[in-house]
Amino acid sequence: MTSTEYAAYMARQQAPSKPRAKRFTGPVAKRKAVARSRVAAHPLRQDDSVARVCANLPIRTVNQNNGSHGHWSITAKRREREHNITRYVLATLQPMPPLPWLVTMTRFSPGTRRMDFDGLVASLKAIRDEIAACAGVDDGNEAQIMFAYAQRRETTYIVEVVIQTKEQSCPK
Repeated sequence: MTSTEYAAYMARQQAPSKPRAKRFTGPVAKRKAVARSRVAAHPLRQDDSVARVCANLPIRTVNQNNGSHGHWSITAKRREREHNITRYVLATLQPMPPLPWLVTMTRFSPGTRRMDFDGLVASLKAIRDEIAACAGVDDGNEAQIMFAYAQRRETTYIVEVVIQTKEQSCPK
């Protein structure tokens, strides 16, 4: 290294560095944050005349119980994507039936092997959490919201969500 190159190198080292930009401050991140708050700020509108609502979510679910699905950040991104898809689809389905609900989630998969029941429940956990959050109740409150699970073979990956009133689903 020549003396002039060394002097230029030292000048760069001693020059004040630019402050690092904060993450997620661009216009796209702001639009996403506004859209998230807009959807989350408006609870689902319920109507007594509606008894049943059905939606198909384009989600490929994976069993988290076996622990083979990568780094925690990959799992977090997948869960966030499942939350966002569920929130968006539920926001477009309004009005909803009145509480209490029976929510039936059916996992469609082209695979040859079916998940065992605890794997099925674990794979649909993010969707379950978001449905309960949009309804404004805790997902463990069985007086307000109950969940049923099923799975079938199909050519594509889909999760079908059927929301109906408990009274309609369980006649006395």
